[in-house]
Order: sequence, then C-alpha cells, then structure tokens
Amino acid sequence: MSMEPRRLNTMLSEVAVYIGELADRRRAEPTDDLLTGLVQARDGDGRLSDTELVTMVLALMIAGYPTTSQLLGNGLVALLTHPDQLALLREDPGLMPGAVQELLRWCGPAVVSKLRYAAEDITLGGTLIRRGDCVQVVLGSANHDPGRYTDPGRLDVTRGADASGPHHFGYSQGIHYCLGAMLANQEAEVALAGLLGRYPDLALGVPEDRLEWKAQPLTRVLVRLPLSLGTARAA
Repeated sequence: MSMEPRRLNTMLSEVAVYIGELADRRRAEPTDDLLTGLVQARDGDGRLSDTELVTMVLALMIAGYPTTSQLLGNGLVALLTHPDQLALLREDPGLMPGAVQELLRWCGPAVVSKLRYAAEDITLGGTLIRRGDCVQVVLGSANHDPGRYTDPGRLDVTRGADASGPHHFGYSQGIHYCLGAMLANQEAEVALAGLLGRYPDLALGVPEDRLEWKAQPLTRVLVRLPLSLGTARAA
C-alpha cells in the first residue's frame, strides 16, 4: 500500500508552512534548540536558504528520530522469524555490530532515496540519464543486488563480520551518507543486545502474517510490534 500522492503532497506542504512559521518565531525569540541554531546559520552565515532550512528540518523529522526505532522493529521481526540467525547472535554477542549492518541491508526501513539530480550524463543498465534529470534510487533493490551480495535474499548475521565485506545502502553513500549513522548503529546494537540478553524467550506476540505495516511511500515500517517477552533473566 502507498499513500495517495496528492494527499502526501498536501500534507508535506502544510508541514513546510508550519516549519517556516516556527522558524520566524525562533528568529524573533531565539531559544536553546536546534531550529534556532539552523535559523542563525541561515541568517548569520548565509549557508542556508529559506527552502534549504525547511528541507533540513523535514529531513531531521523524517530521518533523525523514527528510523532507528523502525530498524529495531524490522530487525526484531527478522531475527524472531529466523531462529537460526537469532541463535548465532545469542551464542556470540560479538556478532552484533555486523548483525545490525546486515539487518540494515536485509530489512532496513529506508527503501528509496530522496530525489536527486544527475550531475552529468550517465548510462546505467542501458538507460541514458541526462544531466539535470531527476532520479530516485530504490535502496531496497540495491541492498539485494545479486551482483554485489552472495545470496542476497538470505539473512546472514555473520555477513558483516568482516569489515572489508560488502557495504549496504541503508545510510546512502558518498556526500549524502547519513550523518547519524554512528549513533544509529550504537543505539541499535545496545537495544538489541539488551532485549535479547534480558528476555531469552522473546517471541512475536502475533503470527508474522498478522503484523501491520504502515502505508507510506519512502519507508517500510510497522504500525506496531506485539511481543511476548516471557520471563526476564535476572540482572
């Protein structure tokens, strides 16, 4: 399912107007928050246009907070429905950093990129993309490219154990690489290790086919994740 494009555009326009009005209030009455800092960077250093300021705040709202929690939800579903991989992770907690990278590849919440514009003419897969053409990259497809990954449809928590192994596109690449990647990695590693260590009988609270997924165009995320915790291990 996907949100009707006209409705999505209307909602984004309304949010953009709200951000612009809030930025005006922060300009008149500065506070100790991130938006005030962005406004001051825009006004003092001239580094952000009004449009860039609004776009930056939208990006922070969409990518800065919910994506890590969404990764945790998707990742838990993946592990709890692949008991062999869950067992490997329980037996060797040292696999956790690589496992998080594999979860980002296999079931990361970001499935498409934001809109980009080609900087020069380039031919990809026999298709000519001209300079200035608008492009949207399907990250989920790139993360399952058989030309880059061995058996890409298989979840393998040991795949990322070798730092020199294939990198995923869950955080994009190049100059657009996610600035919060290191924090997101640490949060996911700590949260998953804590849950798996504390609750040895952790399981889905409903059958997998009864899980609800949000109808939105840019990410694949759960509406909610019912879990059965079981008995907690003593701290």
